[in-house]
Amino acid sequence: MLPIILFQFTIFSLYIYYLIKNYGVLSSISESYYVSGEKRTFQFFCFLLGLPLVFYPDPYFILAAFALVVVGISDDYTKEASRLINKAHFIGAGVAIGASLIALGLEYIIVFSWGLLPLLFVRNRVWWIEIWAFLVIIIGLFIKFII
Repeated sequence: MLPIILFQFTIFSLYIYYLIKNYGVLSSISESYYVSGEKRTFQFFCFLLGLPLVFYPDPYFILAAFALVVVGISDDYTKEASRLINKAHFIGAGVAIGASLIALGLEYIIVFSWGLLPLLFVRNRVWWIEIWAFLVIIIGLFIKFII
């Protein structure tokens, strides 16, 4: 499992570094679809981050993988997009985070929730909530499958 965890950590870290270096902290990671000149980069990011989840031995991770793919293919989520794409994008993101946390266990849901509270009051809160969710999940994967 270590190679999969390291792969996901590397993909996420490189993408976030790329975004911050080129565009600064955005309102959300999904906004990179709009600010980047290459619109498929966000889809590629979602697929590379999500698809490896199918290798973890819990059906909730498979659900999370599917949800991240949905987020990637429903990338044009603004008001100009259809209501279905908008709903699919946001539900997919919530399911991806929620299913991953459920697969990891109650203690990770609690840690995520406590860390979430102060983030509700910061600028670009969705961005920071997404970063926090990833950190809790990747650390949880490492603890659950490596340690």
